[in-house]
Amino acid sequence: MKEFPKVYVEDPPLQRRADQSGIPHTYPGPRPCLFWPAAREWQAADRISRTIVPWLLEWLVFYDIWLRTGEWLGGGVPHAPADGKAD
Repeated sequence: MKEFPKVYVEDPPLQRRADQSGIPHTYPGPRPCLFWPAAREWQAADRISRTIVPWLLEWLVFYDIWLRTGEWLGGGVPHAPADGKAD
């Protein structure tokens, strides 16, 4: 099984909106979902500083907008949001 970078936001912790069941585009943990592995958007040879870090910064912008408005504007492949609980 191929390993992918796992990204966590520790401080402040991600929070869900009271009017929604989870945080969009996250894995359980919750961990930001930055790319779709099936699309091979990230490869082990890719530099994390040129892929994961900018993708996380962009994800955080869309997360902040979602937290304020309730609308996810970040696009991406639709999937069920994580429940907002820690592992």
